[in-house]
This record gives sequence, structure tokens and C-alpha cells, in this order.
Amino acid sequence: MQFLILSMTLAVQPPAVPDGPPTVPDGPPAVAPLYIPPADEPVSKPNEPDDGPYIHWLDSNTFSLPSKLASIQGDLGSAVAIYAPINGEWKRYATIQTPTVIKVHAALEKARATWTAEKAVSRTATGKSWPLPSNADAEIDPTVVGKPQGPWPEILPFASDLRRYKRAGYTQAISVVNGRDSIVPVHRSQVEEKLWGASGGLLGVDGWRSDLYWNGVKPREFIASVGVKNSFGYIQQNRARQFDFPVGTRFLDVLSNTDSSKPFEVRERLKEGDGWKNRVLFTNENERPRFYSGLSRSCVSCHRDGPSSGAYNGPLAPGSDQTFSFPFSALEK
Repeated sequence: MQFLILSMTLAVQPPAVPDGPPTVPDGPPAVAPLYIPPADEPVSKPNEPDDGPYIHWLDSNTFSLPSKLASIQGDLGSAVAIYAPINGEWKRYATIQTPTVIKVHAALEKARATWTAEKAVSRTATGKSWPLPSNADAEIDPTVVGKPQGPWPEILPFASDLRRYKRAGYTQAISVVNGRDSIVPVHRSQVEEKLWGASGGLLGVDGWRSDLYWNGVKPREFIASVGVKNSFGYIQQNRARQFDFPVGTRFLDVLSNTDSSKPFEVRERLKEGDGWKNRVLFTNENERPRFYSGLSRSCVSCHRDGPSSGAYNGPLAPGSDQTFSFPFSALEK
């Protein structure tokens, strides 16, 4: 059972959150003017997902993914350029004369860091966010404790310490810039793994709503090393934001049918001494939205993912401590 799993290709434009996504923290640069290729450069670029920089081999006028570097031996030609897509357009980030593998690799890493920050600023400015079903997060009153804010099954007692919370708007991209750790906030819409954009078993299903509750126990936030995949396909250690919830932390995901406004499932995650325990507290099969027939996978099959699920300089899996929706305070400001 997945509890709080919160998710592009160039062609896909997700819907806007009703009240708009939060402002990107100070730090990421503004989006630079788009590069307009001159007539002697190719007008078409690789028909690949919006996944970061590409290498333009100027001598042969061809493009390739960064992974090609790992298999190249010998001369790289007289010059190469680094391109990356921004909102359906292409921008040149660097030109390397007399290139070597080391020089091209360094330019790719730097371009990816800039591209990641630019995408976060650009998509936030256009009011886009990751897909959330009938998201009602704008209605949350953080001062209300011990009372439901949204659909709730009458037969299920509501604990006095429960309160709704607004799911995270940002995840992170980590790198090293000029010898120092860099942790950049990245809007959740940039996360490629769509599985983290919906409650378990409901990806692609319409007609449902997710309301998130928590018992107010705050996590310990810290920065520590995680293993991430670099452009050569190897795992390397870099520092990322993480959090850890104490024993006794409780989360609920209340799933309801948007046509009837009645709950069809309530999922619980409770942290005990030996880890997270997951169970379904309530179910009403008659209120399930069309094409949802119940959970088909275990919760841990997805909730085991965390900040290490991602690439160097790319958006990491959101959240930490097997909890995808809870916000990092430093990333949301």
C-alpha cells in the first residue's frame, strides 16, 4: 500500500494547482533568454524525454545523450556544444573547443545544475504543478486540530491530535559547485517518476480526492550523504536534505469519491520501534472510483524509495524517511 506518494515529457503540461505553487526560494537564477540556433545548425533536436543536457557533436552535426561519453575512445573532434530543453525550446549552455572526456563531463554537470534551477523557476512562473486529483490543499486551515477538514467516514473515530497538512511543493536536486555542496529546490512537477504523483493504486484513475492528516509530531531535519547516479551511470555519494520521524508519528490518507464526496478508503502509516507499519482503517467498495479495485502492491514496494532515488543534479524522489508528501521546511520557504 502506498500512502503519500507525491510526481514530463516535453509534450505534457500538467494542470495548475488552484492557489498556485509556492514561490521558489532565493538562489536559483532567472531563466536566461532562449538560444536561437543560426542557419548552419540543425533545426531538429533529439526526440527524447525532457531529461536534461545533450551533447551536440559539431563536426558530425549529430546529437547524443551524455551516456555516450562512457563508450568513447580517442579524439572527440574539434568542438562540441551542450544543449538542454527548456519549456519545449532548446538552449545552448556551453561550447567546448578541443574537447576531452573530462572537459565535456564537467560542462554537462554544470549545465545540468543550471538547467534544473531554470526549469524550477520557469515552471513555477507559469503556474504549473504536478498532477493532483481534485486537490483541495488550498482549503486547509492549519490551526484546526481534532476535527476533519474534508470527507471523513462517520464510523471511524477522529483522533484529537490529527490535523490536515499541505503536501510538499518541492523536492531537491543535489550537486557540487565550485567545491561546495549545492542543494537546489526543484518543483515537484519535475520529478520524472509519475508513481510518486498519486496515492497507491490510483495513478491514471479519475474521480478521487486525497486529504492528508498527521498527528503533529515533527521530524528531525538534517543533511547527510546519499548515493545518486552520475552521468556515467555510476553511484556516487552527495549530500542531501533528509528528515527522520520519531516513533509514534502517524499519517492518514483519506481517499474520497469526488462525485459523492464520500470516502472509499482510509490508509494509515504509524512509525513503531521497528519501522513503519501500514494498514487500511476503512474501505467502502461501493464508493470506489471507476477502474480502482483496491491495492495490488505492498506499501513498502514504493515507500522504501527516498532521496537516493534519483540522479546527480536531477530531481530526487520527494520527501524522506519513506514519506513522500511531507515538506522540507528549508525547501518550501
